[in-house]
Amino acid sequence: MEKAFDHPQLNSEMESPRSGRRPSKRVWSVLAVFVLASLYLSIDFALLSDSVKHPRLRSRVRVPLHAAGTLAKCRALSVKPAPPPGFSDRTQSDRYVSGTQPVLIRNASIWTGLGGDDGEDVRVVRGDILLENGLIQKCRGRGGRLVELGQDIVDVHSHIAVGSSPALDGADDVNSIKGLALPWLRSLDGLNTHDESYALGIAGGVTTSLILPGSADAIGGQAFTIKLRPTNERTPSSLLVDPPYGLNGTGVDYGVPPRWRHMKYAYRENPSGTYSGTRMDTVWSYREAYERARQIKVQQDDYCTKAFADEWDGLSEFPEDLQWEALIDILRGKVKVQTHCYEAVDFDAFVRLSNEFRFPVAAFHHAHEAYLVPGLLKQAYEHPPAIAMFASFSRYKREAYRHSEFAPRILNEQGIKVVMKSDHPGIHSRWLLHEAQQAHYYGLPANAALASVTTNAAEVIGLDHRLGYIKQGIVLDLVIWDSHPLALGATPVQVFIDGIPQLEESVSKKKDDRQVAPITPSFGEEAQAAVKFTGLPPLDATQITSGGVLFRNVSSMWQRDESGVHSVFQTRGADDEGAVLVEHGKVVCAGSMGTCSSFVSGERVNVINLERGSIAPALVSVGAALGLQEIAMETSTSDGSVLDPLEGDIPTVLGEGSIIRAVDGLMFGTRDALHAYRSGISTAITSPISSGLLGGLSTHFSLGAKHKLERQAVLSEVTAVHVAVLHRNGGPSISTQIAVLRRLLLGPYVGERGASFEAVVKGELPLVINVKNADIIASLVKLKQDVEVTSGTSIKMTLVGAGEAHLVAAELAAANVGVIVTPSKTVPAHLGGSPDDPPITEQSLVTTLFAHGVTVGIGHQGVEEDAQMSTWAARNLRWDAAWASIDSGGLISIEDAFNMATTNVERLLGVTTRASESDVVATKGGDLLSFEGKVVAVTSARRGVVDLFEYPGQDESRGIQPQRRCFGFVMGGIRVLRWERRLALTAQGRSSRLQILMIPSYTTASSSHPCEVGRVVRMRQNPALVSSISLDPHYVVVERDQVIRSPDHLDDVHMAAWPVGGLTAWRAAIVNARVAQGHNVLITGIGGGVALIALQLCLTKGATVFVTSGSEDKLAKAVALGASGGVNYKSADWPHQLAKLLEMRGGSGLLDAVIDSGGGDIMGQVNKILKPGGRVNIYGMTANPVVKFTMREVLKQHQLIGSTMGSRQDLIDATRFIAEHAIVPAVSHVLEGLEFAEDGFELMKHASQFGKIVIRMDGSRQVAARL
Repeated sequence: MEKAFDHPQLNSEMESPRSGRRPSKRVWSVLAVFVLASLYLSIDFALLSDSVKHPRLRSRVRVPLHAAGTLAKCRALSVKPAPPPGFSDRTQSDRYVSGTQPVLIRNASIWTGLGGDDGEDVRVVRGDILLENGLIQKCRGRGGRLVELGQDIVDVHSHIAVGSSPALDGADDVNSIKGLALPWLRSLDGLNTHDESYALGIAGGVTTSLILPGSADAIGGQAFTIKLRPTNERTPSSLLVDPPYGLNGTGVDYGVPPRWRHMKYAYRENPSGTYSGTRMDTVWSYREAYERARQIKVQQDDYCTKAFADEWDGLSEFPEDLQWEALIDILRGKVKVQTHCYEAVDFDAFVRLSNEFRFPVAAFHHAHEAYLVPGLLKQAYEHPPAIAMFASFSRYKREAYRHSEFAPRILNEQGIKVVMKSDHPGIHSRWLLHEAQQAHYYGLPANAALASVTTNAAEVIGLDHRLGYIKQGIVLDLVIWDSHPLALGATPVQVFIDGIPQLEESVSKKKDDRQVAPITPSFGEEAQAAVKFTGLPPLDATQITSGGVLFRNVSSMWQRDESGVHSVFQTRGADDEGAVLVEHGKVVCAGSMGTCSSFVSGERVNVINLERGSIAPALVSVGAALGLQEIAMETSTSDGSVLDPLEGDIPTVLGEGSIIRAVDGLMFGTRDALHAYRSGISTAITSPISSGLLGGLSTHFSLGAKHKLERQAVLSEVTAVHVAVLHRNGGPSISTQIAVLRRLLLGPYVGERGASFEAVVKGELPLVINVKNADIIASLVKLKQDVEVTSGTSIKMTLVGAGEAHLVAAELAAANVGVIVTPSKTVPAHLGGSPDDPPITEQSLVTTLFAHGVTVGIGHQGVEEDAQMSTWAARNLRWDAAWASIDSGGLISIEDAFNMATTNVERLLGVTTRASESDVVATKGGDLLSFEGKVVAVTSARRGVVDLFEYPGQDESRGIQPQRRCFGFVMGGIRVLRWERRLALTAQGRSSRLQILMIPSYTTASSSHPCEVGRVVRMRQNPALVSSISLDPHYVVVERDQVIRSPDHLDDVHMAAWPVGGLTAWRAAIVNARVAQGHNVLITGIGGGVALIALQLCLTKGATVFVTSGSEDKLAKAVALGASGGVNYKSADWPHQLAKLLEMRGGSGLLDAVIDSGGGDIMGQVNKILKPGGRVNIYGMTANPVVKFTMREVLKQHQLIGSTMGSRQDLIDATRFIAEHAIVPAVSHVLEGLEFAEDGFELMKHASQFGKIVIRMDGSRQVAARL
């Protein structure tokens, strides 16, 4: 509306009212007009005067009544979103709830989200935090016992409350299907305040979520950010964080910066499938919509240009369109564009779109191929989009097929901001942190992994001024964790939202062993291969079918027997090295390196350093369609769903009473199967894909096999009968399904289906039932009891899923009904659902069933309890099993967790596996059920192979090259190889010699020398074989941490005499016998290399040493070296003679320690001359392998200690000691060349040596003894 004013006339027409008279109505009207006109004329007088350019203001100017508001709106068009003025200085949060009590958190390890002074991405401080008025008021450093305190978890991609949890049709508002482009829709309008996921998300540490519309449309509508805490108002609007001004069309203040808004886009498969279109249709819908918005934007800009120029004539209302205003704001940079897309072709199109219409993209969501095109991302308008993605959820549809678990790492290395998201309920928001944990495991640095769900996420949604950091003045959202947030099983102890604690009583307790981030494996070469092969790197293993594989540096081993999984050994520390030898896929030795090296045959052996890793049983997959599909949503790559006789006619060609076998549709070598295999899952039990009551017959097969005809590919063609009694939309009732099941069980039995159910009734096959509801479970238990009464036999019944089984746990145990819990961590997918896990409740579904004695198996987490959408999750079974143990508060041991993922699953599904034939997994750097172990091999006794997954080299076609083996001999600076006699019984009972040589090792294909990497261990060999080796016989290179500097005072010969004998002597005399200054020590069998070095060590320590020998000459030489005396052990009374020598020396007249190499009756011989509490260390058995130890020794508290060689640290300490004291080992003979090796054995046979016997490999060659 406009009104014309003539300024001169306005002035002349104004008259003052007469004194003493009430003004007439006409006068009041004139005055009102005058005031109103004056007000509008004063809006921008300078502008009007500049425009009119008449000093006496006699021209006519048309000014609209809305001019002030219009000009303010025009000025605001170019203002970008930002915090309001004074935001950082406020002392009370705008979300503060009156009555909220202050909280002081003390002794916390705080992930601030702030950059560190030392260049670290995130600074971690230790101290206290004061929470008051909804803000962090103080944060100060201090010491003391710590709790883990982190920023709030922010989910940038969630459908909480618009996609219903539990799934109820009446609360599903996630998608509209009214058109491709619907930018006027708002997720807020469908936000259900009764959704169960709010509380469950908080239980996972999530405080804030961006609620997106679904992806059925190309432009799905506007998204809104909410806090998950309940409010007193109980309304969707009260949940909003920084809602846009004028959300309801009123109250817009153009004097402050606007707030960020969000728009959801979706590309390719989802909108194309919804509207039967193509990519071209989707892109055109974008361009058409943006062109419409651009035209309106141009109209607005033209309008404002004229308004600023005071060209009001002809200007009507400000050009606006409620449907398109959000897209116009995108073009003005005021809306964050959140785009669902997967492939490079989609990124390319959207980047072109962003440059064509000149708008930035906040994030690409899902973005499974983003890691392949980082350069393209950097071409987007204004800045590269962040990438919001899953860790391992992939291959569920074609556009997700090339995703890599290394994508977050690769993108981060390329400088692209990485955000992990849930897509709730795809991945339940409660487990969002686990996405960051997985990304960290596969190589995303710890700081970046934490930032991916905190600071980066807050920035992507435009709330980094409020969220994602812990610093003074920030809105008070934070989480106290019971362990490091990146540790497996990390659980909130308390969650604060707006300063209000959300967990009434957390049952989670501090996990002292998980207070640091896990040391994750190295996946550098695998990440490179993912890019090199465009997301499809070769996954086949290198098979070892001959020879053996020696796993060394093993810290622990678990093994199956007929009763379950048990610990075989766990080493005590870094210097305690375990070993496991495998031949033809079968474990033939488990123990120390010394023990297992003696089992090595003459064949070449592959040596794998597990770097304190572990050996464990391979796991068993259940609950997924593994082996029946390549891509879940591509029917051409799947076996397909079986026909259900309750919901349609069965083709007559199948015959009456047909039942489908999963084995007939098996697919080997699928990528999900191979990923699972590389994660320690070696077999799967899979039932036919079915959406009806009757599933069919499951099968048990090997994930490592290449095809069905391969040996032991199919382990059991039929394992169990599978049915599903579930609520189905439009399907038969529950009572109908149970009636059919009763009919199938009680007969008459017709066809193969009848035969299968008859086998169930006879107890020959298990009946496996997919079920969720407790009432249905109770009906099934009653049906089992009825059938058993009728048949007189027991039925093997197993429940799968069974979300409410905890309600009837005691009854299930009494009925001997087992449960396979899948998903392993509960989610409210259906009404009723499972019990909450910690921190809400102390007991989970798994622990409740286990505590009641129910046999429990564990399936995969997957998506919405859908077998087809869970095959990708099979690889994560190792962590699902570990989590069950971690969350149990000590109720479920590691062995129990292994059983739940191995023997229990097999038992519940009708599989019988002999323990000796079960597969074994080797992990490097840690154990299988951890974030530190990397699976490097699977050994299969039944298939007779060892499958190696290491990347020693790459080949264009296979991706992995077999290990090349090297032999060599140590000379020069590294001398740890020597010949030494050992006796072993052959099959004929005769003695044969066992020499110490090197086991073959492996190297990378790119190495310039075939023996560039090698290890020196022991193996049985013959000189004839050694002489046939054509590789360089003089040098071998070992890993740096296995090299110890040679003492400068020793030459080659004397250095060669040192390591084995010196280490054994040091361990026996110094470590075990604890010889010290002033001690009386007896060393038996003087003349041997170890005994002589022990003599030197003890003398240097200041001890008084006595010796025994069968040779007077050796006794004399020992005395010459410093022994205080010696006796001939061939004399029957040598202990009495030694007692006299002790008396002559004075002192106590008793021995403090004995260093013995003979064994036999040494304890009886020295009993009278060994002081109470004295130590006898035996390192050999030349006299007798049986050592007598009687009550006589017990009463005197004598200590008998055995030792052989020692640890690496022992060798370091001993070598340092002889270097400091210039000790030179005694060398008896130097033999020139291997051809004289037998002479050395003869010398030892006749006890002719006094000291070590050294073989010089090439007497004509001089090599310096320095490193």
